[in-house]
Amino acid sequence: GESYDGKIQSTPEGRICQRWVSQHPHTHGFVTWTSHGGITHNENFCRNPGKGGSVNSNGPWCFTMDPNKTFEFCTNVPYCPEGTFDCLCFRYSIQA
Repeated sequence: GESYDGKIQSTPEGRICQRWVSQHPHTHGFVTWTSHGGITHNENFCRNPGKGGSVNSNGPWCFTMDPNKTFEFCTNVPYCPEGTFDCLCFRYSIQA
């Protein structure tokens, strides 16, 4: 999911994603994130920025604008078939 660079801005549950440059309604530590053009370029799109070099194997996610729900996985981002690399879909990174 770390390579996903599409424009999905909401979760399957219909929650709008919070802008990555914003600290409202949820504060976070991704202020120095530089992947895919950094937090400004990524607007409020589902992403998998990782933190400290880590990537979440559950795929792209976002902080939500819902003050009662900090973040959700964007399971509505298309899954890439085996052998495909595309920035508009994602693949799970499975560590052996």
